[in-house]
Amino acid sequence: MAENLAGNRKSIAIGENDVALIFKEDGHVDLSFPEMTGDYVPEHVMAALVLSYAVVDEDFFALIQDRFAQQASVNLEEEVGATSSKGARTEEVEDVLFSKIAAPHLTVVS
Repeated sequence: MAENLAGNRKSIAIGENDVALIFKEDGHVDLSFPEMTGDYVPEHVMAALVLSYAVVDEDFFALIQDRFAQQASVNLEEEVGATSSKGARTEEVEDVLFSKIAAPHLTVVS
């Protein structure tokens, strides 16, 4: 994949058989995948389809957020504990990082 840098923005060329999930600022997710025929679905396409389902199903998305918060909290507590002399409280940081967000809206753009 070719990458071009323009300021803070990065553009990535999507190849003919590549798959992309693009999370937009407006809360939408664009899914781009290759045109396929027959019964065979390549693993990378299936992975993107599974992830796209995971982000648009509100209940599943909430479970993912909870699991992420649990795992990241352990790492965050270790990090904040190491830097607690700077006055940061774990609960305040967790509130910002792990606040619930709504599941995005999926748009297929292939």
